[in-house]
Amino acid sequence: MTFSYSPSLPSPLHRVRFLIGDTVDAGHLVENQEITYTLSIQPIETFAAAAIAESLAARFAGKPDVRVGQTSVSNSALAAQYRELAARLRAAGGTIAGGDGTGPTASTMYVGGISRDERLEQYADDDAILPSFRLGKDDHPGTTTEANDLGEDA
Repeated sequence: MTFSYSPSLPSPLHRVRFLIGDTVDAGHLVENQEITYTLSIQPIETFAAAAIAESLAARFAGKPDVRVGQTSVSNSALAAQYRELAARLRAAGGTIAGGDGTGPTASTMYVGGISRDERLEQYADDDAILPSFRLGKDDHPGTTTEANDLGEDA
């Protein structure tokens, strides 16, 4: 297994490592191969970092808190910190992706063409440049009913 990090952040691997704070080789928590795999299934770096932070939270949540003399290791606190980091990264990623923090698919989608009301609004706008063509333009030469202007049957 390997570790690499450059503060110039030349690749997605280095940027993800920066986002999760695993930037020192001695005692690193995540291997390059794990980051590369995560980026292969989640190419958005912020969300990949959130997935890795969740993985680290799960790793520390499965370990007991340890106290030996004056020294203690609180794995539950580490798990909570990584869960919080994952939530912050998802929220930041949602802002970047235009969603609500759950990913790029959370953005509002508009499907279909322009509605009848929108078409009527477009024709009511005196400043709008109207197209020189429309559906059915040549079907009934000489007629100018509103239905024909909107490309509908009379």
